[in-house]
Amino acid sequence: MSSSASASSKSPGIFSRTAALWRESGFAERGCAVSLLFWVAIEFTAPDHFLQWVLRLAVILFAGWTFMRWLRGSMKGMLWRLRNRLVVAYLFMAAVPVILILLLAMVSSNILAEHLAVYLANAELERHVETLRNGAIAVMRFPADQRVEPAMRLSASLADQHPGLELALRGAQTFLYPEGGTAAPAPEGWGDASGVMVKDRALYLWAHVRRDDGDVTIAEPVTRAFLTSLTPQLGGLRIADLSGQLEKKGIVAKLHDAVEGDETHVPAAPQRPPAKNIFDQDIQWWMTIPLAVWEKPAAAEGIGLGVSTRLSWLVNLILTRKGEFQEITQTITLAFYALLVLIVAVELGALAIAISISRSMTSAVHDLYEGTLRVQQGDFSHRIEMKGSDQVADLSDSFNSMTTKIEQLLVVAKEKERLQTELSIAREVQAQLFPREIPGIPGFQLTAACDAARSVSGDYYDFRQLGDHRVAVVMGDVSGKGISAALLMATLASSLRTQLGHCMEAAGGAVSTSGIVSQLNKHLYAHTSPEKYATFCMGVYDAECGCLTYTNAGHLPPILIRKGEATMFDVNGIVVGAFPFAKYEESHLPLEPDDLLLFYTDGITEPENEYGEMFGEERLIELLIRHADCPNDEIIARILDAVRQWTYDKDSMDDMTLLLARRT
Repeated sequence: MSSSASASSKSPGIFSRTAALWRESGFAERGCAVSLLFWVAIEFTAPDHFLQWVLRLAVILFAGWTFMRWLRGSMKGMLWRLRNRLVVAYLFMAAVPVILILLLAMVSSNILAEHLAVYLANAELERHVETLRNGAIAVMRFPADQRVEPAMRLSASLADQHPGLELALRGAQTFLYPEGGTAAPAPEGWGDASGVMVKDRALYLWAHVRRDDGDVTIAEPVTRAFLTSLTPQLGGLRIADLSGQLEKKGIVAKLHDAVEGDETHVPAAPQRPPAKNIFDQDIQWWMTIPLAVWEKPAAAEGIGLGVSTRLSWLVNLILTRKGEFQEITQTITLAFYALLVLIVAVELGALAIAISISRSMTSAVHDLYEGTLRVQQGDFSHRIEMKGSDQVADLSDSFNSMTTKIEQLLVVAKEKERLQTELSIAREVQAQLFPREIPGIPGFQLTAACDAARSVSGDYYDFRQLGDHRVAVVMGDVSGKGISAALLMATLASSLRTQLGHCMEAAGGAVSTSGIVSQLNKHLYAHTSPEKYATFCMGVYDAECGCLTYTNAGHLPPILIRKGEATMFDVNGIVVGAFPFAKYEESHLPLEPDDLLLFYTDGITEPENEYGEMFGEERLIELLIRHADCPNDEIIARILDAVRQWTYDKDSMDDMTLLLARRT
């Protein structure tokens, strides 16, 4: 006893196994299981519910999806060969369209049957209403003082076929049928009206005809027996508040209680037989019909008319009717058989054509497969024999061209790798050209940064200490980007340092910014192509007098921030390297404590946003004034971040270089 209990405790329970199976299953399996569960639940609880078709379709789709996944896994080995894969594909190409057409026919026939059933039921309902309306019109055709007798004859003739009939005549003469019943004239405000009406929470069929000298109202209770007798060959009818709008408005509309004569004048409801076959499905459908409210003249509401029948009943009802329906049915049947024969013929022809095409395709693919194996082994001399002039032959030709070019691509790849290596070396060399130490000039702080758009930059900055109390500050921007601009930048840097060294040795330490810029201009013009030039700005700061002497050769004017206001430097000449005899001048600018100087290149002010607006000098000045009290490193970082966020096209960004000087 204890051993069995121990074994049962170790074995997983049904719930744990079900949970594990649920976790291991995929979306298709879960969807199929859930749809099947709801379908079975509705089949037992509400077999006439319209969701049955939706759930059946969901089960079919999910089951098909699951089957395809299983088939793909189980036939993975067999379908490796293209020939087998094509055979299976052709089977699906031949079978799936037929299945889809049959499914479309089933769904379309079901929808047509649902609407047709509701149409037949509503037609019978309107026929009853028309009978009441014609009787009311016939009574009102008599003079006002002669309407009682025709009203009595009408009520007597209609009472046999319309149990619970009520008639109310109002005018020069008054007549109620039956006397002492619930018959009453319609409330004031009603004009000519007919259809379905609710009075005292019960449903009626009614007709009301009004003239200047009186009116007549005829009503027939809508009981369960009446709905059964309305279409005995079609099945059951239902009238209900589908949307719940009537209940929200405080209107209760129910079937009238049974009235005298229901048992004798109304035939018994037919018993629903079992389905004849799998296609003999239940038909459940609704339509909205107008509803009049007795107490609210001229107000229209909506109520649902539902039909519950079988497809076989509807077909029998249509076939037993003579005239238009029978002719339409015969026409549809002939068209269906003709379409079926046409589909079978087209499918057989398509299958024959597909088999012949598959042979040429599979042989060409096999040749391609053999060629790829040779390429994997490093044999690029293998060629595929081309057959025909179709796309498969072009594919073979493309393969042959590919093997020819692979070696060329390998050579190009090696060359590219070599260039990348050399470019990395060039980047390291260029980094050595920028100053690595900040000059130690008392009361003068220098900070610079260069963000290259590519691996190397055409921007140039430098600061060289000239003795104990002087420093040279340089900013340049070479035209273009990439390697050519970087080489010209290296030439400019080496020439500048040579000029500065010569001045310090030959002139006793005197440095003329205009003279150095003039020599640089001649040097670049003589040793570079005519289209190459550079903007250049050079300044020399003397800490003893606190004065900055500078020459600006076509460069963007540096910005001076003093006491919250911005001042732009002068431009003393044109760019260097363009004209051999260009003249350059010097400018002098006394610096005060807390003055902030910014040298920058066009990569800072010219980037555009998505609307084509440049960052501009105004935004740059605004950033400088706002963060003038921050450290130099933080100011430069904020400017670079602002420019990057502003730029819309990152690929079009230029080199960004900043040099910030502050007198303390």
